[in-house]
Amino acid sequence: MPRLLLLRHAKSSWNSPAQRDLDRPLNSRGRETAARMGQEIHTQGWTPDLVLCSPAARAVETLEFVAQTCPGLAGIEQVPALYDGSDADYVPIIKANGGKAETVLVIGHNPVIHATAIHLASGGDHPALPQLISRYPTAALSVFDVSGKWADLSESSATLTACRLPRELGPPLEPE
Repeated sequence: MPRLLLLRHAKSSWNSPAQRDLDRPLNSRGRETAARMGQEIHTQGWTPDLVLCSPAARAVETLEFVAQTCPGLAGIEQVPALYDGSDADYVPIIKANGGKAETVLVIGHNPVIHATAIHLASGGDHPALPQLISRYPTAALSVFDVSGKWADLSESSATLTACRLPRELGPPLEPE
């Protein structure tokens, strides 16, 4: 059964107000939480065989820190549409790019990643659903099992199976 992971980029730096939004890096807290999320993804056995990542510096850097604690990431693609936020959700991007992957990790931005998680979770009754609906903080991760092919992804084909927030996780382990 295919699995979808939706990860909002980790906390970014605002130290240079004149810096373009696209170029904003992570701050130290963001680097730490991205590594913890990578560890959680690895520990839970959710390691993706395809990563769709926004080209924004903070998303790319999130991926770099996730990769440090989640060995085996493969099939990394930067997808500009994950940054521009012109769609209501990321479902069309996932449908178009999922291919034959078993587990897809999407690293994107609010409000679109939050809207995607709500859209896909709306057909279920997972205990984390109220929290998921209320907010999607930086480095939040939601996990969905998907029945069928990526091209058929919809709320009726996805089931929320987990929701992780950085504050719920311990400190990262040393990379393997």
